[in-house]
Amino acid sequence: MKTISYIIAAVMLSTALFTACTKADKLVSNKEVKLVATLSPNTVATRTTMTDNGDGTISTAWETGDFVWVKYINTSDAEVEAQATVTAVDGSGNATISVTLTDPKDASTITFGFPYNYWHDGVDLKANQIGTLEDIKNKYAASSGTGTLTVSGGDATLPLGVTMTPSVCIWKFSFTDGSVDITSGVTKLNVYLTTGIESENYAVTPSSLDNIYVALNGSATTKYVSVVATTASGTYMKEVSGVTLASGKMYTSSNLALEKKHVFSISATKHVVFATGNLQATYDATGQTWAWHFAANQYDRIGNGGGNKLITTSTKEATEPYARLSADGTVDMFGRSTENTYYGIATSTNLSDYNGTFVDWGGLDIRKNATPPYTYYPKNYWRTLSEQEWQYLIGENTYRSTGGTIQWTEGSNTHVILNALCTKASVNGIHGFIIFPDHYSGNMPLGVAWDENSISSGNMVHSGTTGWASTATSAGWAALEAEGCVFLPIEGFRLGYYGGNYNVIANGTDGYYMSSNSVTNVLRFSDAGFDPNQGLGGYGYAGRSVRLVHEVD
Repeated sequence: MKTISYIIAAVMLSTALFTACTKADKLVSNKEVKLVATLSPNTVATRTTMTDNGDGTISTAWETGDFVWVKYINTSDAEVEAQATVTAVDGSGNATISVTLTDPKDASTITFGFPYNYWHDGVDLKANQIGTLEDIKNKYAASSGTGTLTVSGGDATLPLGVTMTPSVCIWKFSFTDGSVDITSGVTKLNVYLTTGIESENYAVTPSSLDNIYVALNGSATTKYVSVVATTASGTYMKEVSGVTLASGKMYTSSNLALEKKHVFSISATKHVVFATGNLQATYDATGQTWAWHFAANQYDRIGNGGGNKLITTSTKEATEPYARLSADGTVDMFGRSTENTYYGIATSTNLSDYNGTFVDWGGLDIRKNATPPYTYYPKNYWRTLSEQEWQYLIGENTYRSTGGTIQWTEGSNTHVILNALCTKASVNGIHGFIIFPDHYSGNMPLGVAWDENSISSGNMVHSGTTGWASTATSAGWAALEAEGCVFLPIEGFRLGYYGGNYNVIANGTDGYYMSSNSVTNVLRFSDAGFDPNQGLGGYGYAGRSVRLVHEVD
């Protein structure tokens, strides 16, 4: 057994400009920011300090008694862990540590990391943060460094000085709702970092904080960032692209203005926001390319026309564009999406052609804006609800108890609906289905007429009057949409080659919306009622509407 002592040099990071933040609409201020000196180890006994200097920098300092994680190679070529202790700190902030190594191998790499528990236990940055600098110091402010171990006779030595490189960056937030500070009221903060199809969700549970600190994995890759803050008064969001976060730096977003979002519970723990319209795919017959986007309005649907009548591809083709139309057109009715179909754009009525693992439409490059230059949501930012999530959302079996309250007066009669979840309705002359967001509180805006018997407040999916007694004009719907309501228009379903004809649009009085985990069961509603557990038998090839969602926690 050999005991060695040596010096670890403190890390001093120079000032760096965060170039992705020069525009006012970016999340991070365009000031010089830096993270100075070392980050500290995590133990109950740690006496290391971490200080926000108030100028966009954080400074830390070693203290004697701190623990450092060590990994080395022994003479049997096995990796071995050890715990080192800081025994002294010099005037320049450099730490001297003492560690015991057993049979270390000559000329092998030795690695140092802190906080000790971060490296020893494998702490997950994406869970259990509470938003304080103290918590980050104790658990998440990871740094590491390596050196080459020299063993000669009974002595084991290192070259003097090991540079510790931070593995994380720290982001400091405070929020407003556009006018009033809401930071102290945030009880849940989710920071989503998305690159391509990869997304990381950092979940933080702060409590009455004036500033919220989040430790994040640093990367040179530009990311799409979504910040979601939950308070007692609602959910607030901010989304932005073109953000690069580098390890070893501090970023500051002071008084970041968030937009209030209306969310929908799809389980006891999950909440979503809906896309602004049904999914559509536009085909350019000349360039033989597809462009994916959302309908301009929630009540827009193509139905028995457009690209829905022009599909010529029986099954997925071997090469791009994989599916074709006979001319330029837009499709918004899709069969089951699997690895064997091009997102359900096909005319085959053979069920086997639609077999396979479900491929979510959310994995597509979906345009955010309607006109060039186009920008896109990250892949897998959106997804399709499962059959069970549709059920929970609109009220069958176990359902959400977070619906809204609707109260209105007609003549001398006052109507009150508690836990309002959804209703059949006609919006701008289009029959469909209104879903109320969590904790909705509304009356009857101008241009809206509610039918009390058509509004579901629980396990009532088969009840309600026949027809579409609740109505909203375009102006009335604009008022409901501003309050977070979602509208799903009906357009029936599309069959492929059926009865001697291609692309027949059938049952146009019913609405059918796809689910992610069932070939047959989809959300269905008609003039007689609505049901999230009814489909078209085994017709996996029937083209149906798709409305995507984005999780916010």
